[in-house]
Amino acid sequence: MTFPPLASRNKLDLVPSSLLLIALVFQPPVSAADDLETIRFRIVAPLLAVPDGEFVHKLMDSLQLDGTWADIDYTNRESRQKE
Repeated sequence: MTFPPLASRNKLDLVPSSLLLIALVFQPPVSAADDLETIRFRIVAPLLAVPDGEFVHKLMDSLQLDGTWADIDYTNRESRQKE
């Protein structure tokens, strides 16, 4: 693909490229602290959230005396069945 020389191009053709360049130059820098805050917000915070009490009671009530659940096959050590 060849492009015509800049002198023969319409100057309005360069406006979108110029606007993109200006937008990229004036973007605020993103720091590692911002990235870590995003990770904390998306992953860690939901894990540390207080669970629903009713759900926890249902789980506790469904435990057997030995601390297992009846509907889980504890002898199967593979995390996924091979197809």
